[in-house]
Amino acid sequence: MQIEFFTPLALCEKGRRENNQDSLYPAVGTATVAQSFFIVCDGVGGNKSGEVASELVCSSIASYFNQFPQRVLTSEYILAAFDHAQQQFDQHITENPTDKGMASTLTLLAFHEGGALAVHCGDSRIYQFRGNQLVFQTRDHSYINDMIDNGIITAEEAVNQRKNVITRAIQGKTVKPTKPTITSLEDIQAGDYFFLCTDGICESITNEDLAVLLNDKTQTDAEKIQYLHTRCTENSKDNYSAYLIPIRHVQHKIVEAAVFTPKTNPDEPKENKLPATYSKEFKIYVIAALAIIAIVALTLAFLLKSNQVANKPLNENPAKQQQQAQTQQQAPTTEQATPPTTQPQPNEPTNSTPVPEKEQANTQQEEVTAILSTIPADTNSSAAAKPNLLGQAKQIEEASKLLQSKIKKILAFNEEQIKEYNKTEEFATLKAAILKFQYTENCKKSIKPYLTYFEYSNTGLDGLLDPAEKETVRNRLEKIMTALDCTAQSNQPKK
Repeated sequence: MQIEFFTPLALCEKGRRENNQDSLYPAVGTATVAQSFFIVCDGVGGNKSGEVASELVCSSIASYFNQFPQRVLTSEYILAAFDHAQQQFDQHITENPTDKGMASTLTLLAFHEGGALAVHCGDSRIYQFRGNQLVFQTRDHSYINDMIDNGIITAEEAVNQRKNVITRAIQGKTVKPTKPTITSLEDIQAGDYFFLCTDGICESITNEDLAVLLNDKTQTDAEKIQYLHTRCTENSKDNYSAYLIPIRHVQHKIVEAAVFTPKTNPDEPKENKLPATYSKEFKIYVIAALAIIAIVALTLAFLLKSNQVANKPLNENPAKQQQQAQTQQQAPTTEQATPPTTQPQPNEPTNSTPVPEKEQANTQQEEVTAILSTIPADTNSSAAAKPNLLGQAKQIEEASKLLQSKIKKILAFNEEQIKEYNKTEEFATLKAAILKFQYTENCKKSIKPYLTYFEYSNTGLDGLLDPAEKETVRNRLEKIMTALDCTAQSNQPKK
């Protein structure tokens, strides 16, 4: 529900009293059509503590609303704001013991996407008029109404009883905790008037006269407020204050139910809390980095304990390869000489000469060698390379520690910090380090876990890389695996 106002108008006068114990929010003359909530309070307590009480209620509830705005208001939200006001009373009384016993009434009208909430505590009132009809009125928390509710007196008899004894007011939790009455208003139409006022207004004009005044089309809203001011000056013995809110336009729309979580004290400094959840991309990076660190640690342990990287080197001795090739050319195996079993169709040429297995293995070996030459810090498993391999293992250990420290740093970030960190050169270096570790060793035992990781993991590196990078690394790993398998196969004796 979208509700638009004409300019809200207010008055707040001390009348025949020595001081004005009424307070309202926004202050007289400051309300605009953008204002969404209005407060009118009447202080109780003698000397000047009454005006302190009413001002404290206005300021504390307004502070809560401004600090924690909500599109759709709920009773839980109102009670949290009310509780904040009581806490402010407790704090003030602790610091100013002489003000103990001060109190204030409350009327609060808060508009939101679900309509409006009318909140009151004490005998200050909220009215809703449509034409010359009274649509809604709050019911005073008074001694008279309690006697009527309990059947002690009738409504007619209550006319002659004292009406200024109230049974609810905000005094602070340590003095007397209380709760307001909250009414949800959804029947709101263009042309309606909402009117909030203290009892100084109510003792000067009846509900019927107020309805006639607000429905008078010959007067402007400013003239209506001026009329109330004149009438209260002549008839009221108390302070008198009011807010007049004319409804200009109402647009109804479907509003989702709101779930309110009580907020912290708006006057307390905010804690720098990390968000409960992180982005999906951030989780992927962290999981990937942790997985790589684990793999690097296992690889490091394997390298330090083993005397060689693999049982066989990836690149055979060239002289030995040439000798084996000559032997196989002189005595080709049955498998190499046997043509395909598929029979050719009539009149179809038969050009299906099989590729010798050794040539296929050599071709793949050369391709893998070329691939490995493009990988930084590549090593092999020959005995001559062992010192370099151990030296690289130490570098991997240092890099692993660096990665761990960087990950701990990232885990302390919130979502906004993560987005900014992703743009930094340090982040690019971290990502490059992760990608480098996944193919540090080119022996079969080191590469196989990575290939399995790509095939079966839905997170980690599989999500870290973009599609082009992932395909490049996957192709490299598969070609290396194929070459290693062929190398192993070509060294087996033929039957």
